[in-house]
Amino acid sequence: DFLQEAQLDRVGCFQYSPVAGAAARPLVLLPQPERLQGVSSGPCGEPLNFQWNRCYYQVARCTAAERIATAWWQDAGSIHRDYYRVETRSGARFWLFRDRDDVWFLHGLFE
Repeated sequence: DFLQEAQLDRVGCFQYSPVAGAAARPLVLLPQPERLQGVSSGPCGEPLNFQWNRCYYQVARCTAAERIATAWWQDAGSIHRDYYRVETRSGARFWLFRDRDDVWFLHGLFE
């Protein structure tokens, strides 16, 4: 089924990289994604640190990117996001994404 395959599409560093448990979504979704400041990215595009709500976070670990995009037969390219589940060194867990313009946003928080 092409929709199931699209849901499982992951973007790794130069190769297909499925993420165990990638269907997990945060319990707290923000009403609107909030733009992040000061994001540094690693060699594969993953976030290394970011600023949100006047706090600085260092990423301890994160999943490979999960691409969520509008299908080709829908509004051409209206959504194209690479989502990451991240855990910071302080233990906080967030759902971040980078859009096609390389702008980072926070979309949810895991409890």
